[in-house]
Amino acid sequence: QEYIRFHAAYFDEIAMKNLNEIEKKYEVDKKEQENKLLTLKIKKNQQQSIILNLIWAAGLFFVILVTLAIVLWFRKKNHQKELKNQQAVFEATLAERKRISFDLHDNVGSQLSYVVSNLELLNQQNKLTHSNHSERIERTFKMSQEAIDSLRDTVWALHNSAITVE
Repeated sequence: QEYIRFHAAYFDEIAMKNLNEIEKKYEVDKKEQENKLLTLKIKKNQQQSIILNLIWAAGLFFVILVTLAIVLWFRKKNHQKELKNQQAVFEATLAERKRISFDLHDNVGSQLSYVVSNLELLNQQNKLTHSNHSERIERTFKMSQEAIDSLRDTVWALHNSAITVE
């Protein structure tokens, strides 16, 4: 009996010792597995975080790219509108220059021509009558011819949009 008790106690002690060792080993394995699982979860979270950050960066890049494209499109439209406005102003300026040159040529030119022809007629009559006013008529005649030449130059300059120094 004592042998059986001793043997049972010894067997229980060995079994408990083995069981404790197994439990300790199991705890170590369990902790290692938990650490590995935790490490895997951390890596997975890091990968998800990286992917999420890449998605946000790509989205932000896309928004910036779209905004830049819209800004450039509006600038292009504004430049086109400004160019059309400048073209309209340029065409209106050319039309006004033509109108002014025609008015100068038709009105002032014909009036000066009338003055010159009358002065020439007066000068010829004055020479026939030998009057003193011939010098004054001659100066007025020359001034009228210079005014006509100046008017022709002005009309020519108004017709030409690109005037060079020469």
